[in-house]
Amino acid sequence: MTIPELPILWRDNAPPSEYEAWRSRTFNSKRPDAQPLAIIKPTTIDHIVSATALAKENNAKLALRSGGHSLQCWSLRKDSILVDLENFRYLEFDDATGVVSVTPSVTSSELLLFLANKKRFFPSGHSGEVGLGGFLLQGGIGLNARSYGYACEYLTAVDVVTVSGEVKHCSPDENADLFWAARGAGPEFPAIVTRFHLNTRPLLPTVKRCTYIWPAVCYEMVFKWVLEILPTLSDDIEPTIFGFTLPNTPIPVIAFHAHVHAESDESAIELLKPLHESHPAGAMVEQDCVDTSVQQEFESGHAIMPPGARYFTDSVFLTPGTDIIEACREMFTTLPAQAAGSIAYWEPMKQRTKLPEMAWSIHSEHYVSLMAIYGDQNQDHKQQTWILDCFKDMDRKGLLLGTYVGDAHPKDRPHHYWSDPAKERIQKIGVQWDPEARLRGTIFAENTL
Repeated sequence: MTIPELPILWRDNAPPSEYEAWRSRTFNSKRPDAQPLAIIKPTTIDHIVSATALAKENNAKLALRSGGHSLQCWSLRKDSILVDLENFRYLEFDDATGVVSVTPSVTSSELLLFLANKKRFFPSGHSGEVGLGGFLLQGGIGLNARSYGYACEYLTAVDVVTVSGEVKHCSPDENADLFWAARGAGPEFPAIVTRFHLNTRPLLPTVKRCTYIWPAVCYEMVFKWVLEILPTLSDDIEPTIFGFTLPNTPIPVIAFHAHVHAESDESAIELLKPLHESHPAGAMVEQDCVDTSVQQEFESGHAIMPPGARYFTDSVFLTPGTDIIEACREMFTTLPAQAAGSIAYWEPMKQRTKLPEMAWSIHSEHYVSLMAIYGDQNQDHKQQTWILDCFKDMDRKGLLLGTYVGDAHPKDRPHHYWSDPAKERIQKIGVQWDPEARLRGTIFAENTL
């Protein structure tokens, strides 16, 4: 069999415009200036194996890109061999087991459209453009995590190419340490994933939503209502709260948004009934039981978070027992002073006392995020500073259990991304499988080259 020629651009001899187009394939235009030594867009496993050999020959780091949606732009590492998996694509469903096998660059939207034809579902990312690679390795806070759990919990096996160029299958029974790390080690995973094997769920064909928006002065009233009604809501409802500023106005608002997956219109309406019957008065916008779909929600999210804008975000899990209303009051009610495109976000997580055996090990019932969306690069310092300062202040008050590894800022706000035992195990697995730290080191900042 003839192996297709390696699709590679070398920094020093590629046309500058073509090199920059390959380099800058990131959702976030606030990207580092790091210039990879070479960029490879593999279409075969052999291409990926060749990339590991090139890294060794050139004594270079390896960097990976799946969908390019990482707001941290971790795929850009100075003088690295960047393996961009954009064109390495595969989707297959096993009717007998309900397991779907996918490559890392397949997006949430693509996966769910594919599964819908099989009457199956997977709790993918909230953005349709999110590639599965980073999403799953970082744990996967996906659709309705409150009830469906983290996406990495659906992983049954993973296929990888190691830094030394070996092809491995990893499962609870084979290369179990790599399988354990694949569920939550994030950028510290010490191998290149070529395929994820994922359990799926039955598809609930009807999706409806409720959306209510109040002036931000109603913050406490709205949060109290949500926290009181939350234990009574169906597991198939995903409730969220947003703080933002209305477009073209200085008016801060707080919004409650929930969507439900159900067997029928009648069932969906009944499940949402407690929300539209009990929500607080005074809403500026009231939308009850609106027909929607996951793809429509993806499109709405795309309008709010367009590719090519500048983004800065951070997100945390609150310490159990925290008074969430007081803890989050400032971030949800003072956004206009920061930027018109700022968003504060709260989502409840699944209640549990113990997580499965996996690298993902930071969890509490309350997940909170801040995001700045803007266009002027002169705003970079301001937007980064107010978000980091907000969470640093909360941390000093003992309100933060840990930080979501997908939004980690290890230099500017180092924090807990895993439990201490999990962190130690991730480091040991990294040294075993990537002793020269060609791939790992984004969080732990190791450099043995």
